[in-house]
Amino acid sequence: MKKEMNRFLTIWAIGLAVVCLSFGAHGRAAEKDCNVFISCGNPYDCCNNGTQEQDGNCTWWAWKMMYDRWGYRAPTWHNAGQVWLDGAQQAGLPTGDGNSPRVGSVFVQSGHVGWVFKVDGNTIYTTQMNCGYPDQYTSEQNDYKTYDITTQTFLGFIYPPDGSGPVPDTGVTKCYDTAGNVIICPDSGEDYYGQDGNYTINPPSYTKLDSQGYVLSVAATSWAMVLDNVTGLYWEAKQNKDGASHYDNPHDADNTYNWYDAQNIFIKALNDANFGGHCDWRLPTNKELAFLVDYSIAYPGPTINMTYFANTVSSYYWSSTTYANTPDDAWLVDFYDGYRLWYCKSYSDYVRAVRGGQ
Repeated sequence: MKKEMNRFLTIWAIGLAVVCLSFGAHGRAAEKDCNVFISCGNPYDCCNNGTQEQDGNCTWWAWKMMYDRWGYRAPTWHNAGQVWLDGAQQAGLPTGDGNSPRVGSVFVQSGHVGWVFKVDGNTIYTTQMNCGYPDQYTSEQNDYKTYDITTQTFLGFIYPPDGSGPVPDTGVTKCYDTAGNVIICPDSGEDYYGQDGNYTINPPSYTKLDSQGYVLSVAATSWAMVLDNVTGLYWEAKQNKDGASHYDNPHDADNTYNWYDAQNIFIKALNDANFGGHCDWRLPTNKELAFLVDYSIAYPGPTINMTYFANTVSSYYWSSTTYANTPDDAWLVDFYDGYRLWYCKSYSDYVRAVRGGQ
């Protein structure tokens, strides 16, 4: 049996309702040192728009969250307000009116923008920054701000991009009949034609890179990053899978983090170190992480190309994507069998960083 008994399936089997850890209401004043929140490439200033602290920086935070959670580099839309909705629509992002919040969206008010991480009826839970005020709401755990959309006016909400980029092939090349027997893949017009094994579209292709981003041979025995030649994403290579965690090395394959620490500790360490010459590392989205799964590999895996992604553990890896129905949960990909599932953000699991995106 799977060593962890598959948490998700076990919970459903015994009929228990999981209650994730919930943390206190808003109110803790956050640091105004913007170096605490690396946002490399952000076109907006952080608490430094001009000479006065009151100049604010809500746009900086909203841009950062779009990149961290969506992998989307938004254009510069200047001051917060209607111009953000107009700019988002011109950029092809989906938007909604002021009564249609969604988990993982940007809210837009007159002169203000922020991030929506939870929706509970008419109440939205947000993180945001505004350096002209004593409280900075920058943590989903204990430092957030709530609004009632029936009493507060919102111009609208900006939703994540639809994701129209190239999708890597699944890796499946075998064909099957209805009994599950492997068969010679049929031709057009024959029985069982049209299944996954009949098609190879955007076959996976990777390149090993050293710590400076230089291309290495596929035979290289040591590498720091992997370039996905189909999606254009850059992935962190993990090291030293030996069953023992070493948190002094953020690349150690055995390190696990809860969802919050995965970003506030693990990702921050990579960006602070300018890993690979870049400071825009983040957790992958649910889809980006799933694109790494090689579905031709059976459990117990790891269900990934180990030539390039050596030291992968056959277990759960965090994505940046919150589960919309229960925002205390987030999506994971299980490299034991390739399945995707969601679980409490307070639980510790494995991580792999990525950079790049739209």
